[in-house]
Amino acid sequence: WDLDSTVIGTATGDGMARIRDDGQVAGEVPVALLTDPPMYRLKGVKPAWLTPLQQYDLESVPLPDASATVILRRLLATPNIASKEWVYRQYDHQVQTNTVIPPGGDGAVLRIKGTRTGIALSIDGNGRICYLDPFVGGMIAVAEACRNVSCTGAEPIALTDCLNFGNPEKLDIYYQLEEAVKGIAEAGRALGLSYLVHLAGDLWHGGHVPWLMPLKRYDMRSQPWRADLSLRTLLLEACAAAVVVRMLRPPRSTES
Repeated sequence: WDLDSTVIGTATGDGMARIRDDGQVAGEVPVALLTDPPMYRLKGVKPAWLTPLQQYDLESVPLPDASATVILRRLLATPNIASKEWVYRQYDHQVQTNTVIPPGGDGAVLRIKGTRTGIALSIDGNGRICYLDPFVGGMIAVAEACRNVSCTGAEPIALTDCLNFGNPEKLDIYYQLEEAVKGIAEAGRALGLSYLVHLAGDLWHGGHVPWLMPLKRYDMRSQPWRADLSLRTLLLEACAAAVVVRMLRPPRSTES
């Protein structure tokens, strides 16, 4: 690929991680503190603003005065519903010519060259639902990703995540994170999925976790994304989302 590479460090074997600046030690810490840090469990507090939202009287919402045709066209024009081709067309999804079902459908399917096996993947999440109920939103994200994988003819077998939250040191944000993880885990157990996971205290989560992203007002609209993989091979999450993978049935023989 003609890419440059640079050696940025060496293994010393003395159990210390050192950062040098122009030959001088600028920082030094035992590796064990980085790989086996102290663990603690916070107690999340439900945000005060969440209960009024969950108890909102939907009957008080006035009916629109526009025609059904106008409303439908408005809905179809919103970014959440409209075609996402403008996004995925900017990326080469035909690299290595393994894409069998390209982006734009329920899920993508990749072939594994030299075999009759494929990998089906789907990435899903609904920030508005997770914002209103992190637990239910986490479950729905898993269910949606699995449905989309199933629509390709695959069977979901595993999942991972990308948990987009604010600062978990704030107890109301920690509540959102904790509830979303519980919802993801509950749905995964119900569907019999394996989890590409690591442990954080008593919290189970895996994949990419971008925390400490300062936003105004409620810090972050909690947004766990789910994805599906096939083939019991550890694949990295795609597009900062969750992935579920599965083995595809061999295609039927066309020989007479």
